[in-house]
Amino acid sequence: MHVGARPPSWWDERERLQAALVPGDREERERVVSEGLDWASVGLRPRWIGDDTSTAIAAIEASNFADKGADEWRRFQTGAHARGERALYISTIGPTPDDVPFRSVFGRTEHVEMPYLGPHSRSICGDPIRLARPPRLADDLTSTDRDLALRILNEHSEDVEWVAFRPRRPQEGGFIGTWTPLLITPDAKVVAGVWRDAGACPEGQINHYMLPALPSYLPILQWLTERAVPDLVPTAAARLRKYVDAKPCLQTELERELTSRIAIIMEQYGKEKLDLEQQLDAARRAARLVRDPLLFGMGEALEDAVARVLIDADVRVVRLDEKFGTVSADLLAERGGRRILVEVKSASGNASERLVDAPLKHLRTWPQVKPDVPVDGAALIVNHQHKRPPAERSSAVYEREAFVDSLEVPVVATLQLFDAWRRADWPEVRALIGFPSELPTTSTIAPEFAEPGTASRRPWWRFGKTTE
Repeated sequence: MHVGARPPSWWDERERLQAALVPGDREERERVVSEGLDWASVGLRPRWIGDDTSTAIAAIEASNFADKGADEWRRFQTGAHARGERALYISTIGPTPDDVPFRSVFGRTEHVEMPYLGPHSRSICGDPIRLARPPRLADDLTSTDRDLALRILNEHSEDVEWVAFRPRRPQEGGFIGTWTPLLITPDAKVVAGVWRDAGACPEGQINHYMLPALPSYLPILQWLTERAVPDLVPTAAARLRKYVDAKPCLQTELERELTSRIAIIMEQYGKEKLDLEQQLDAARRAARLVRDPLLFGMGEALEDAVARVLIDADVRVVRLDEKFGTVSADLLAERGGRRILVEVKSASGNASERLVDAPLKHLRTWPQVKPDVPVDGAALIVNHQHKRPPAERSSAVYEREAFVDSLEVPVVATLQLFDAWRRADWPEVRALIGFPSELPTTSTIAPEFAEPGTASRRPWWRFGKTTE
């Protein structure tokens, strides 16, 4: 296996000599070296820069640069052509452990090297891309390519960016060869693909797989020995230590059955994982409608999030600002015949103690606003310290003991309300704003609040604007 990198022993000596340098000035090992792969476990022997690569079965991270193994890939390509074998190349692009935002392991570039094309060697480039949901398998894939695509889907880290590969036409002449997608995003971007020579290379047939970097090279190497070499380069398979084990025609019926069952399980796993990831994406989008405004919002967006939490807790809610303006509280909450005025406030820092005056004032003036609908109390909900990360905020809105003891209405931090909501602890949500747990659920909100139609039964998003 030709590897476009210096051997580990060379790097050991290099790092010994660089030990006195500051970290930023040191040359870093390629990821294919630093991972410390157990090549023998997949029946491969790496042939590094400086080794004889003429009988290698494939090349990984090949480069046309002299210090990255230009002579070695030429010997590999020449040897494959002389034997009449298809040359398999694998290149990956993606983030690296040294926090470089975006780099290829074979050079600080966004291009995949195709050294066998001479002056047109940089004809596939890649751009970093974040995906909300995993890509899908391309249509009409061969069984070998489909197996690779499934392994990539199963092994790619959810929190790591993908790479959108795209052919780049040279200034003179069109793009040569055939570019086939393996994995495709919903907007038709290719995040894994294979370039085939289609007669473009006089030095023999070529399959060049261009893939996103995975946490480990091992799944790619396993695919190479288990599927790619036996299927695409059968004459080279005899040079693999695991050739006899991997060749279907030489396996026992039990081996073939178990291999088939594993393939079915892996495919089913990929489908179930994709389905669960899509469900998770939908759940996150739904939660974000409440979580973001409740923890970081102000004004109407914050009021709407509080209303949604109360409605989820089986509390009827009316937006009072729409009917009476600012002369009343923001919300009227009702459950089991008990009504509570809810005032919603926000503060970027510590909440002022004067915020408590608002719900007390609304409680006093409510008989003049709506004398035929008596209320039983009021509550203040405050999104305080909302410029800080939630974990760094104080758990309570107010901490001065004498003031807390003097409070006449419940004062609730949105962080408390959110914590009860995320756990679906609806009795706690209701208790936070003053509803006894034993109350029945029969609604007695006055009909005039519900016109036109029943306001308390309107969808929560109709109570005001929301932010997504």
